[in-house]
Amino acid sequence: MIAERLPGCDLRASLHIESRVKYLKQKYCAITEILSKTGVTWDDQRKIISCDKKWYDDWCKMHESAKGLWGMPFPHLDVLAEIYGKDRATGEGVETFVDAVHNIENE
Repeated sequence: MIAERLPGCDLRASLHIESRVKYLKQKYCAITEILSKTGVTWDDQRKIISCDKKWYDDWCKMHESAKGLWGMPFPHLDVLAEIYGKDRATGEGVETFVDAVHNIENE
């Protein structure tokens, strides 16, 4: 459709969409990781993370994907949680190697 309307244009919708999806997933994952830390909350009214600015700056030094999220509204968090929420490891139900061996022995 782009080629029909803009002859000679090199834009491809699928590349743009894939790039945007990748960006949104990256930011969603960064926000959920930050929110798992003590002292960080989600301001549901303003749709931003809420924490100490110095803590956030220190966090970003080791987590590049979190850069640019301070004070920036992210209204898509709820929708993206429905899409990506099940893809994120939470540590819930994790079984160590020793537990796995023990469970196999007891079966």
